[in-house]
Amino acid sequence: MKIKSILINNWRSINSLEASFEDISVIIGQNNHGKSNIISALLFFFGKIKPEIKDFFNPNEISFVEIKFYDLDDSDKITFRKYLDNEENIKVRKVIGTDIKFSYHGYLQQLEEEWLNVNNSSNYTSREVVLETPLNNYIPQNGRLTKAIIEEAQARYIEENRANLNYTYSLEENNFLGLKTVAQSIFGDIFFIPAIKNANDELNPNKSNLFAELYGKILNRLAETNPIYIEAKRQINQLASILNRTTIDGNINNERPVELNDFEENISLELLS
Repeated sequence: MKIKSILINNWRSINSLEASFEDISVIIGQNNHGKSNIISALLFFFGKIKPEIKDFFNPNEISFVEIKFYDLDDSDKITFRKYLDNEENIKVRKVIGTDIKFSYHGYLQQLEEEWLNVNNSSNYTSREVVLETPLNNYIPQNGRLTKAIIEEAQARYIEENRANLNYTYSLEENNFLGLKTVAQSIFGDIFFIPAIKNANDELNPNKSNLFAELYGKILNRLAETNPIYIEAKRQINQLASILNRTTIDGNINNERPVELNDFEENISLELLS
């Protein structure tokens, strides 16, 4: 999933700005003209920085950062299917109010034809009603009509006539995916690499910074593919299972070290008094 465009409103020194992106984009401009604020808006959208009152261009109005994504993979298309437009892109807005609380909202593409709206499918389970629409050519000629049959007919009609249909595109009032908070990584990863003076210091995996995060991602991949990591994980799981009081099926763990049982029993006896 890649960023296609961004719309920034009431953010730091930016009153309003809209820009598109390519695989490689370069931001050029004079000092103190908002280049860094575009980056900060991106970081805010992806949850890398927390908003503050100073982030408002006008502190009396809400702010938002809106991003359009394209090139979604199959997994993304399933996750965001509710928000896909006819080009299989999605557009999401992150809003921050003057109370410094934020929320995500997606754009929904709705068909203007009421009889193609899946939310209205139950209104067309009567043959007399559906006969007055083109859906009549996509349903069985005999038998009872169900909501599932109408929804399948709607889907087939849309697939075959997509180019000739009319859509409206509007921002939903509810939260994105129906969630008050959205997982930080649901829109992918963004890595901000500021200017550094000493690479050796920044590349220390024990520090809390971008490179430490990248180290962690590499180690996670190693843990899934490297035989040494896989064996180490198996041994750790085996050790953990030995230390537990009960087995996975809930029975008493007879392999648990006696020292642990004695320790817990002695503590319990001391606490009784």
